[in-house]
Amino acid sequence: MIMKNILLFVAMLLIVFDAVHAQNPFSRTNIPPGGVKYPEARESREQGEWHRKITSEGKPYKVYLIDGMFGLMGWWWIDDDGDGIAECYKFDDYCVLFQNTTTDDGFTVNHRGAWTVEGVEQKHPIGNPIAVDVLQDTVVDYTSLSSGKIPNLSDFDWYYWFNDGVRFSGPPSGRQTTNNYESLLGGWMALITNDPDNKLGEYSLQTMNINFSGSASAAKAVMRHGMIFIGGKCDTSYDESKYSPSVFMGSYKDGKLYLTGPGNIKINEVYLFDGRQYAIGVFDSPDGVPAVIALVRP
Repeated sequence: MIMKNILLFVAMLLIVFDAVHAQNPFSRTNIPPGGVKYPEARESREQGEWHRKITSEGKPYKVYLIDGMFGLMGWWWIDDDGDGIAECYKFDDYCVLFQNTTTDDGFTVNHRGAWTVEGVEQKHPIGNPIAVDVLQDTVVDYTSLSSGKIPNLSDFDWYYWFNDGVRFSGPPSGRQTTNNYESLLGGWMALITNDPDNKLGEYSLQTMNINFSGSASAAKAVMRHGMIFIGGKCDTSYDESKYSPSVFMGSYKDGKLYLTGPGNIKINEVYLFDGRQYAIGVFDSPDGVPAVIALVRP
């Protein structure tokens, strides 16, 4: 009778053990010890490929590209061998994989770039719930947001909107900022506000289209002129589309874009919000009149 009760107790322990581990998304041989902090990782639902590249200084690095074009940033669970089990990888703001180091947020990754705990790679079955807050979004194809639409002043209500727009209140909370030049590529609607506080009596609004191309180290912007509204009034406007496009060249560094041409452009922030992409910055015109610039798409 005692032996029977012991066997029954052991069987119940095994059932509880199985139930606990069935809820854990990690394989049993790779369960981190209690108290381990998990990276806030997305789960990649798109199959990509690893690419080895060389910097201009001759240093090798790795990126993971979706459709051979779109890189990843931040933490991602990736099933790169198609076995249904993913490992966790961290990419920097330039989509470069962290390898054989401690990441900037304090996690250890091995020579392959996989997150490890006490030397053991952590694994997760793709499609199962995981023990972190997972963002279910996928890689954004920023070029799909590209717009060639001729802008109207109403396209920039978000920027002004009397005294409650981004110009006065700053970007909205909950926005998703982007920190790579690739997120700027393609066409945008743009608005330049000259002498925005009218301190020089030169206040005016200029609509235009801007197309970004090139790379972070060799950025290019082509500005096609639209309308100018003197004093911001629609009844005192002129069509500038007959003028030749203006070309700016520069580079993207530390999350900001610097361009020089007929004046200087500095884009301070690019972000996504409610399905649209926005960018804000400043413009130094050739005649020395200060200005601000706002971009939006689609």
